[in-house]
Amino acid sequence: MIINLLYSFCFAIIKQNLIKNCKNLPAIFYLQKMMYFKSFCLGILLMFANALHAQDSALIVKTPQNLDDVLERKLSLDKKRLAKNQYTIQIFSGNYEAAKVYLDSFSRAFPSRYAKLSFETPNYKIRVGKFATRLEGIQTLDTLRVKFLEAFLLKP
Repeated sequence: MIINLLYSFCFAIIKQNLIKNCKNLPAIFYLQKMMYFKSFCLGILLMFANALHAQDSALIVKTPQNLDDVLERKLSLDKKRLAKNQYTIQIFSGNYEAAKVYLDSFSRAFPSRYAKLSFETPNYKIRVGKFATRLEGIQTLDTLRVKFLEAFLLKP
């Protein structure tokens, strides 16, 4: 940008000289003089081109000291919020003995899936998976309904 400004400044000087001096000097002599002056300006620009760079290659980022702590807290809060807002599938609700039978049956039918047995008064419940989207939950539910017809999707 600075080079463009210097070049336009030199061109403006040449133009002013052309307007002033064209009446008194022969045209060939004046054009020759302009070419020398233009070359002189270009030489000066090239000479200072190395000193006219606008940026350094080093980047220094200054951050507050407690930024890492704030980011860590934010991530933990996001994980907690995400854990609360996930879909799950409930495959059973009833007494403890029947819940154990269902849990064993589920473990044999779907060994790659994890099922959790929990107690909510007055029933034991078996829930499967944590799904971020409803679509994921419905796809898994369709797979589980082949063996467990009473399974349903729980909203977060």
